[in-house]
Order: sequence, then structure tokens, then C-alpha cells
Amino acid sequence: MNAEGGRRTVALVVDCITDYQLELIAGARAALDEAGVGLMVCVVHRRDDARAGLTRRQIAAGRFDGVILTTLAVGGVVQELLTTIAEVGIPLITVGWTSPGVPWVRGDSARAVGVLVRRLIEERRPQNVLFLRGLEGNEESDAREAAAAEVVAAHPAIAWTVATGSYEREDAYLAVREVLANRPMVDLVVAANDAMALGAMDALVDAGRAVPDQVRVAGVDDQPAARTAVPPLTTVSQRIPAQGRWAAEWIVAAVEGRAGDAAPEEVLEADLVWRESTGHVSDVEAAPRQRAAAEAELQHIVTMNRVFAACADLDELAAALVDHLPRLGVRRCFLALPDELVADPSGHLRLVLAYVDGAPIGPQALSPFSGEDLLPPELAGELERGTLTLQGLSLGRVAYGHLLYEQVNGQRITGEVLRNDISASISAIIRHRLTRQREQELRDLVAQRTRELEEVNAELQRLLLVDGLTGLTNRSGFDAACEREWRHHLDTRDPLGLLMVDVDHFKSFNDVHGHLEGDECLRAIGGALAECATRPRDVASRYGGEEFALLLPETGREGCEQVAERVHQRMAELARPHRGTGGVVTVSVGIAVATGELEDVESLVDIADQALYAAKAAGRGCTALAGSQRGAR
Repeated sequence: MNAEGGRRTVALVVDCITDYQLELIAGARAALDEAGVGLMVCVVHRRDDARAGLTRRQIAAGRFDGVILTTLAVGGVVQELLTTIAEVGIPLITVGWTSPGVPWVRGDSARAVGVLVRRLIEERRPQNVLFLRGLEGNEESDAREAAAAEVVAAHPAIAWTVATGSYEREDAYLAVREVLANRPMVDLVVAANDAMALGAMDALVDAGRAVPDQVRVAGVDDQPAARTAVPPLTTVSQRIPAQGRWAAEWIVAAVEGRAGDAAPEEVLEADLVWRESTGHVSDVEAAPRQRAAAEAELQHIVTMNRVFAACADLDELAAALVDHLPRLGVRRCFLALPDELVADPSGHLRLVLAYVDGAPIGPQALSPFSGEDLLPPELAGELERGTLTLQGLSLGRVAYGHLLYEQVNGQRITGEVLRNDISASISAIIRHRLTRQREQELRDLVAQRTRELEEVNAELQRLLLVDGLTGLTNRSGFDAACEREWRHHLDTRDPLGLLMVDVDHFKSFNDVHGHLEGDECLRAIGGALAECATRPRDVASRYGGEEFALLLPETGREGCEQVAERVHQRMAELARPHRGTGGVVTVSVGIAVATGELEDVESLVDIADQALYAAKAAGRGCTALAGSQRGAR
């Protein structure tokens, strides 16, 4: 009996809610209902492992008496879950994959895929076979690929191509489009699941390849979408509900101490289902009606997206949910968020929505509760009946609440639509709330701290003119300083000196020492140049890449030469090794001085650049002067 002291409950952990998971849930629920054992479906979404923590905490808290674990495509989450389950010491069985010493059940889909490919080769004589694999390292996908590859290998004249569709229709569509661009004559596509096979048919249609006249397509799983496809999809039935039932029956026996010590390994025979996508007679009779239902389902999704996106606050979101939950076949729904939408999954939560048996309950009267409890004390009894699905909610990788719901009509879109639409709506509400808070804060700052705000703005303006790597003035700051000092030069006719400094052989330094060491080298040189710009109006800048500039107001040729000598002296003191040249890092310096004859500051920069090129041509690691004083020193 679980830690709550109520009925025994089993967790079924999945990474999404699609037709496959719904059929697995149905099979498991039937067996558990017969045994009087409850079921909670825990979703760890395959592209967001932030929600895995919620499931682990529920297992660690002793909420479940056993766990049915399906294949999860979420980084290291599987091992973390296995460790937590072992620490708690409750029965575990896997479905569709294996782990050493853990009981498992799966369909014999690999054998069936081999039989399917062999028959299609015998009947259709394909010349170019494409196999769409699922996720990298997925046990079932690898076995199906190996079975198909073994059959094709017996026919050397057949070309064999493998692409990754990640078990997703859209990913498979993109993968097949890429394959067709290089191998347009593919005439047989076999996918490791139905979703990828349907994505392949989408891509083939877009490429003008007729199914099945020009290309035959087959999948695995026999999902409802395979039956409503145009044409209906040939597939492999894994008897998924039977797998769910078998796993649930073993878990019940283990919980009751009847399972024994041996870890069972059960393989259920898979069946081939031939349909029109491979040129066979279809077993689908109600496809038009099913397609109409799918189109209505899609229209409902579009409507929900629009309505939820328009919600301005959580009350409007709760009202929108109440309006749409019946259409989604949801009997009960509980949306729990932190008191102030603080992203802290261990803090107190409140129900934003409590929807029970088709009617909302005013959540304001319900107590706050810990995230470990899932529901407030007043509704704890809801965990003791029916089959609830638990989905963590998050923004990015920050978990902030959860959704519990009971689905009664088996619509495959319910779980994903609720998770996606609720998350998107809450994200928009949070952004709107934060925007209003920030606007108020800004008004308060303007009213109460005008001087402080001006200081902050001045500091921000300064930071905009600073190079992030070296801490020197950046190019924008240099340009602004040039304009300022040029105006002063025109007004006073005082000389204006400019040194352009370039790091010698820096590309080879990066190639040999690496970019991190290159960045450190630039920081050191920037520090050395800053030490050479000693007067208040002197400006040391990073001009771009490995090029620097020293702007020296009221400085003539002699003063510029002295600063250039200090630059070379500091570089010698740094003595940073340069393995690419066999020596140390050096710089070349070009000097230009405006004494009233130049038209604009751009001319000063151009002349300094020319002097820099002269220093480079003279052998690097030296200084060159502009104009009539040009020459290496």
C-alpha cells in the first residue's frame, strides 16, 4: 500500500501521450481495474527533462506500489528513475525495452519487420530501400533496423539507405525530403513506427511520388492515424494493449508477492496488417468518417490555441479550460501553480482550477499544499479513484507546477494539447504580469529616484562603449572619442596623435595555441596598452579583432614615438611565447599626427593604417611613421 494509506497505485511512466501510449494505458488500466489497483500516468516529455523531477519525487515519496516504465528519450532520466525505484524497493517492469535484471515485455516487432520486408521484396522487387530509424540507441528501433537490413543484405542489387526520423512525423518528413534530394528513385520506405511512415508519405506526395504506385510505404504500431491515412498504411501490430495488460498483471502479482524471484521476459507475437500503402487490399472501412473526426479534432486544436493565447490572466485561463475540457473528453482536471507563480517546485502550490465530474470547484476556498502532495487535503480523495495523468509544467527547464487530469474518451491529442496550450498561456500571462510590474517599478523609479536612474543610464552608456574581452574602449567608443578630440583639435590647432597597433602573426597564434589562449593574449595586450595611455584624455581602444588604437590628444610626433616605445617595452616584459613563430608575441605600430593639415579624422585613421602596413612590411615588431617621416624605427 502506498504512502498515502489508500488504494494500491501503479505508475505508468511515458514520454508523451500519443496513440501508442493510449493503447498501452488502456491495456494496463483494464488489468489493474480488475485487480482493484489504481493507475497514474506520469509524463516525462521527451524534449523537456525538467518535468522528470516531479515523477522521481512522487516515486521517492512512496506514492506508488509499482512502476511500469516505457522507453524514454530524455537524456539520463531513465537511469535516474531506475536508481530511485531501486532505492524505494518497489516492483518494476519495462515495456518495449530491456534493462539487466529487470522484468520486461515487448512485441516481436523486429521479426515481423523482417517478414514484411522479405515479402515486399519478393512481391514488388524494389531497387532502393529507405529505412527510417527512431531515436539513436533506442532498443526497439535498432532491432527493427537490424531485421530489415539483414533481409535486404541478401539481395546485393538493392540499394539500402538509413535516415533518422526520431519517431516524429515532422522529423521524418524532413529526413525523407533530404534523402529524396540525393536518391530520388527510392521505391520502398519502411519506418520504425507509423508516425515516421506518415511523415515519409507526406514528403513523397510533396515530391510528386505516388504511393503505392511508385513507392511502397510501411510502418510499425498500427495506430489509428495509420488507418485514416491516404492511402491507409501497411503496418505491424505489436498488440500494444496486450503488452500493457501483461505488464500490469505482472506488477499486481509482484505487489501481492505472487511473482516469484525470477525476472520474466515476455515476447508477444506481432501481426502484419496489409493495406493500400504497399498495394494490398485495405482492412479499413470507416476511413472517411475517421478522417472527418480527425479534421474536427484539428479544428478544435486551432480554436483552443487561439482562445488560450488570448487569456490575460489565470482566471481567464481557468474559464477557457472549463469551456474546452468536455470536448477533450476530460472528466477531472487540476491545475496547480505556485502562489505567486514563483519557479520553485518545492514551494507551496495553489489550485488555479479544480474541475471534478464536469463542474468547476472554487479553488479560492482550497488550502495551499506542498508540491509533493499533488492536491490539497480537501481533494486528496481524488487521487484514490479513476486514472489520473500527471504532467509537470515548466518554462524552459524551470519546473513551476503540475497538471492532473482524467481522460475518458481516449483522444490522443488531449495530453499534448493541454500541456502545450496551458504552458504557452501561462508563459504569456507571466510575461504580461512581469511587464506590468516592471512598468510600475519604472514609474516609481522615475518619481522617487530620478538621480539614481540617471546614474544607472550613464553607467549603461559607458558599458556600451567598452569591449567585453579586453575592458578597453570598443570601436563605438573609439569613434566617439575621435569625433570629440577632432573638434578640440580644430578649435585649438593642438596636435592629435594616433597609434594603430596590430598583433603580429595572431592567426597562427590562434591556430597553434587555440582561441581561449588567443583571448587571454588579447586581454594581456589590452592591459599593457591601457598602462601606456596615462593621461585623462588618452584613449586605449580595441579597434577590431587583434587591432588596437591609442588616441593621444595634444601629442606630437615625439610624444607618439615615446608611447610607441613604451608599447614595445611592455610587450617585451609580457614575453608571451608564440610557438607558431618560435619567439614571443610582438606588435606592429603605425603613427599618424594631425597638425592642422588634414581634412577630417578619417584621414588621420587612414594615414595611421598606412603607417601600420609599413611597419608590417618592415618586418613586424616595430614602429613606422606616416607621411614624410615614414620608416621603420
